[in-house]
Amino acid sequence: MARRQWRILIVDKDTDYVVSLKPFLEAKLGRVLWAKSERQAQAILDKEEIDLILLEIMLAEPDGGLRWCRNLKADGRFDSVPVFLLSCVDERFSLGLKNKLGENGYCPAEGFLDKSTQPAEIVTHLEKFLRSHG
Repeated sequence: MARRQWRILIVDKDTDYVVSLKPFLEAKLGRVLWAKSERQAQAILDKEEIDLILLEIMLAEPDGGLRWCRNLKADGRFDSVPVFLLSCVDERFSLGLKNKLGENGYCPAEGFLDKSTQPAEIVTHLEKFLRSHG
C-alpha cells in the first residue's frame, strides 16, 4: 500500500530554517511548498490544495503570521486547513501561545511548534496529527 503524500505549506521568511526543515518533511510526509510572505502563501492556497500549514508567527510584522492565521480561519474556504504556528519567541517572551491554541479571537491554530525542536521530532508530531485528522 502506497503511503499518503500530504501537501504542506511552510510560510516563513527564514530561508535557513526552511532549507533545513524541508528535506525532512518531504522524506516522510510528501510535497512541501514554501512562501516567504502572507501574499505568496495566499497565492499558493488559491491554486493548490493544502493539507497543513506551518506558519511563522513573526512575518512582516511581529504578529503578522498570527493575524494572517486569524484571517485565514475566518475565510470559509480555508477554515478547515490545520495551521501549526512556528516560533522561537513564545517561551523567551512568555507569550503563552501554546495555552491559547484554538481561541478563534486570538490564536485559532491547531498546534504550536518551537523552532528549536529537531526536524525529525517536528515530522513525527505532524505525521501523528495528519494521520489522526486526515
